[in-house]
Amino acid sequence: MSGSDSRIRVLLVLSDVLSTIVSIILTYWIRVDLISGIRFVTPFLHDITTYLWTIPFVCTLWVLIFSAKGLYRPRRGISGMGEFREIVRAITFGVVIIMAASFLRKFDYSRLIVLSFWACNIIIVGSSRVIIRHFQRKRMRKGHGKTSVIIVGAGETASLIIERMKRVEDLGYQIIGIVDDDKSLSTKTTVMGLPFLGHIDELPQLINQFQ
Repeated sequence: MSGSDSRIRVLLVLSDVLSTIVSIILTYWIRVDLISGIRFVTPFLHDITTYLWTIPFVCTLWVLIFSAKGLYRPRRGISGMGEFREIVRAITFGVVIIMAASFLRKFDYSRLIVLSFWACNIIIVGSSRVIIRHFQRKRMRKGHGKTSVIIVGAGETASLIIERMKRVEDLGYQIIGIVDDDKSLSTKTTVMGLPFLGHIDELPQLINQFQ
């Protein structure tokens, strides 16, 4: 993992933790100050301290689930909607675990709070991801945070890969050049519009050179 990928991963973890803390506090405020006054809604008896004590457990659980779902891996060609779907699945799974744990411990939690937290967390985490990905794309367009790659081969498959990498900037790759085992290309300086770096046997030296 590159230094840029590591920084993005740390930023995502911190953002998710902060978003989850905000979601817990916001959910409590909605339940106590907004919903409690509605007719037919049961009065809320729990003190906010009860829910603040859950923050370390919930945040740790969320980071573990998000990590298991691959939400902290480098995002290469995954659409924003695809990432959002994974966030919804991860949060839903986490909420199910919390409900199961509360049942086993015989804790009388507010189901309305759990439902409100689920919705708030999806919105806040999803929004923070949109903001982070927006700035990540802007940096990539300026050449920052990209992973340097060397294309092996100069055939049709290589051509398709090159076309996709050039078309989709979100992949975060910068093509250095091409190597191939075709000796007839040895006199060429460019292949498919990219620098021809040499024979495939030279690949280990080229990797060391461009690291």
